[in-house]
Amino acid sequence: MKNFLKKEKLWATSIVEIIAVVFIALVLLSVTISYSKQSSKIILLNRDVIRLSAKLTQAKNLSLALLKEESGVSNICAWGLHFPTPPTSEYYLFFDKANDCDNSDKKWTDNSETKEVIFLDQGIEITSTNFKDILFWPPEPTVYFKPNVNQGTIIISTGNYQKTIKINKLGQLSFE
Repeated sequence: MKNFLKKEKLWATSIVEIIAVVFIALVLLSVTISYSKQSSKIILLNRDVIRLSAKLTQAKNLSLALLKEESGVSNICAWGLHFPTPPTSEYYLFFDKANDCDNSDKKWTDNSETKEVIFLDQGIEITSTNFKDILFWPPEPTVYFKPNVNQGTIIISTGNYQKTIKINKLGQLSFE
């Protein structure tokens, strides 16, 4: 008789408990996906900063080597980068050409001086610069900014994150 009076506990899962577990799993999944998207934007931002610094170095090296004949273009005086008015997702590697390099304007004039157009990754923009052109004038190379500034600053941003590249009058780069 004792066995009939004793009630056994049944371990069952209610629908409320299942919904709670699924909800917690979805919240954790959404946090993980959000973090993944943010970190991928930071990776793209860092990649574009590295590409921009590589293009600055390339312009400096081209000026040091100064090719007199490049694709049929003569009278190349110097190499540099041109930045359109921010916000922009592109910039130009250009050569400054003139019949007399001593009387060159030392800036990007038009597309005829453009060697390469470089595009930033989607969602990345140059949001600020305190100059339009940076030119590396051989043989040292001497660095010219147009308009003239003591130190060039370029800010690249994803909207939420940004990196700053600073270029001094010696062409040295620093990053923040």
